[in-house]
Amino acid sequence: MELGIKNKLALITASGRGIGKTVARTLAREGASVILNARSLKELEKLNLELSGFGVKSWFFCYDLTLPDGPGELFNFLQKNQLYPDILVHNLGGNLGVTEPLCSLADWQKVQRMNLEVPIELNRLLIPFMQKKQWGRICHVASISGLENQGPPSYCVAKAGLIAYTRSIGRYFAKDGIVINSVLPGAVFTEGGYWDEASRTRPSHV
Repeated sequence: MELGIKNKLALITASGRGIGKTVARTLAREGASVILNARSLKELEKLNLELSGFGVKSWFFCYDLTLPDGPGELFNFLQKNQLYPDILVHNLGGNLGVTEPLCSLADWQKVQRMNLEVPIELNRLLIPFMQKKQWGRICHVASISGLENQGPPSYCVAKAGLIAYTRSIGRYFAKDGIVINSVLPGAVFTEGGYWDEASRTRPSHV
């Protein structure tokens, strides 16, 4: 498939495995250089080596973006290496095991931090560079849980917020050649993911 992104630079958060890993592979096949991010150095090193086989450049930044300084540290890494993404895929997300509907405010905030605040912070830092180039593509990996009654409340609200944020902010930057959208996956079976684990421990649930 020719997507017209050869020689573009893509940043994919949470790209060590699952959806993010597959996105990184797909963009590399299309000729885009790739910046990887995850918390597992082993996963990043393995994928970085694999991507070299596609004949594109790749970099990786091993850090937990949910930490208070996470997005800022990633931005410092990008600036230090003069890497300003044309494509940004916000794949970081999850419910962090917070399933109690009356969970503490601290737990609620952790889920919002991962799914909504990190993308907002990174967009604030990186969109100005896309504006200068008059070209950008930003994709938020939301969830069907943002529209349907599926999943715990804290996660559903976070993804609903991400979808609303996408709809709103996209109209401000379309004039700059920046396309901002969301995709809403349902249940996705990935190696080491929720459904992989559940298939072994809770087969009747699956």
